[in-house]
Amino acid sequence: MSDKNEVQVLEPEVVMTDSEKNFAVQVLKDVNSSFDLTTTVMAIKSQISIPENTPFKVTGTDIMQFMGLARAMHLNPIMGGIYGFKDKKSGRLTLGVSKKGWQQALESQPDYAGITWVKPEMQEKRVSDGRNTFNVIYYPWVKCIVKKILRNGAVGEFEGTAYFDEEFDPLKPTWSSKPKRMLETRALTIAASNAYGWGAYEPDEVSTLSAPAASVQSFPAGQPGQKEELIAQITRAATYADLIHTFKAAPIELQHDANVIEACKNAKAELKEI
Repeated sequence: MSDKNEVQVLEPEVVMTDSEKNFAVQVLKDVNSSFDLTTTVMAIKSQISIPENTPFKVTGTDIMQFMGLARAMHLNPIMGGIYGFKDKKSGRLTLGVSKKGWQQALESQPDYAGITWVKPEMQEKRVSDGRNTFNVIYYPWVKCIVKKILRNGAVGEFEGTAYFDEEFDPLKPTWSSKPKRMLETRALTIAASNAYGWGAYEPDEVSTLSAPAASVQSFPAGQPGQKEELIAQITRAATYADLIHTFKAAPIELQHDANVIEACKNAKAELKEI
């Protein structure tokens, strides 16, 4: 009987390279998933929405991004906490995490110490989606405070505030029908990201940042000791921008390395404590 996480031949509709398969297998082990690779990839494929009448498909790179986020947040990629959709024009993948996914991710962290919510009194106003006018009962803002135990033993608080006027979109049914829940989810997302850096280390997000050439060191693949040098530079980062720029310069395989990701989380936590 084969190991449940061994590399398997996938259905041809999702083409993956050997390195992508190996990475996916490692993620399954890291998040203690009991599902095999083929089942996981097919489940991820079903959680990525593809626009109708477009040539776009789910690719190995999409699977890598999806599973990279799952590992960073310690979520089982098959359990529905993560979802994705592709842009109908560019085919670019955007990933999101449900409120349930964020809560599961927080509870999986050994230094997580709870959540506090701060909400004002609800208000009501009339809004329009361009065709109809209707009343919405909402919070003007919601603040979420994620608490985590810091290295010195103290409990740190990481806030995230979402404002109704900035987030509400009357053209989106979920915002029109569940404005309070959506605003809470948005605040939770901001606070959790501030506490643990989730999303900050995704290649798709980091690639949108342009680093000055002089501040970025290249890490060519296969160079002996490159991971150790990368971790050392991450540890020496003086600002959050330096941290992101250093990460961006690393090869893709190091961006997905568990030790590198952990070093980034620790460095970001230290920068927030300064």
